[in-house]
Amino acid sequence: MTSSSPRHADPDENPYVEAPPTDFEPVGALSEDEATEQASLLRAAIREHDHRYYLEADPLIPDETYDRLFTRLQELENEFDLPTQNSPTRRVGGEPLDELATVEHVAPIALRSTTRPRPTPSASSTGASGRGSTPRGSTRTRSSTSASRSSTASPSR
Repeated sequence: MTSSSPRHADPDENPYVEAPPTDFEPVGALSEDEATEQASLLRAAIREHDHRYYLEADPLIPDETYDRLFTRLQELENEFDLPTQNSPTRRVGGEPLDELATVEHVAPIALRSTTRPRPTPSASSTGASGRGSTPRGSTRTRSSTSASRSSTASPSR
């Protein structure tokens, strides 16, 4: 472990902090008590991982492992109808850092809605191949909800 100390979970008491297992038993095989205990450990570990990732820039686990822990917590909360009011699965963002200044925007920030339907490519934009053209030097990418911690699938990352 690195020199910084855990703030949300003790790695000696929580198996999901350092080198966490991700080969979980099926949710349906757990009792409600087992699910409640596992959810409690996962919440604490996820808070620790968020802290290490965002505030200390010293993550303990890869993004893929974090995503598996987060997904497991969601499954437990949904399957067993566990309370979620303080769960990382219901939080968006984190605490603001003291060293960041408060900024007042002169004009409202315009956001592009992702709920609008995408326009259908016209014949002129698809070219002869019908696959759509991309200007030279630019690329097309498809975002993935689990590929990035800043996605909406993981509210805190």
